[in-house]
Amino acid sequence: MTVNARDRPPTRKELLNNIPGKDGILCMLSDKIDAEAMEAAGPKLKVISSLSTGVDHIDLKGATKRGIHVTFTSHVLNSCVG
Repeated sequence: MTVNARDRPPTRKELLNNIPGKDGILCMLSDKIDAEAMEAAGPKLKVISSLSTGVDHIDLKGATKRGIHVTFTSHVLNSCVG
């Protein structure tokens, strides 16, 4: 497993360099998971999961075309606003 040991999100270049051959991607809203990222990950990629309530940063059509499941963290903000 690749871990970002820095106190910042990975750059686009770091993201693209670290996802080849992975089965899954756990991303944040700041990570754009588009056709380029899915292509970089390669054919093993089966799931993209976002640590957020939305998936606007993920190319859903591209993921569907490739048979990649997309998930998100529903209700992640409930405890903040309750």
